[in-house]
Amino acid sequence: MIHAALNGQIELFTSEALLLELGDVLPRRKFARRVAASGLAVAELVGRYALLAQSTTPAAIGRVSADPDDDHVLACALAANADLVVSGDS
Repeated sequence: MIHAALNGQIELFTSEALLLELGDVLPRRKFARRVAASGLAVAELVGRYALLAQSTTPAAIGRVSADPDDDHVLACALAANADLVVSGDS
């Protein structure tokens, strides 16, 4: 996705809440190899993503998911009028 965004094939959208969440989850053990392979600190990765993605003011949607963090993703997608939502959730 990052390469597609850099090549102008897709647009990425984020919000302040999603950037904070990204900074919270990237240090987790399951991402350790990928973060290490980047050669960057978590803060640098988040900062670079913030520069690449367009920041939105999330739509007011109320609680629609069992996981409040998922509501942040949906609110951002609605505000961006997104065609697709990509998440690590299953």
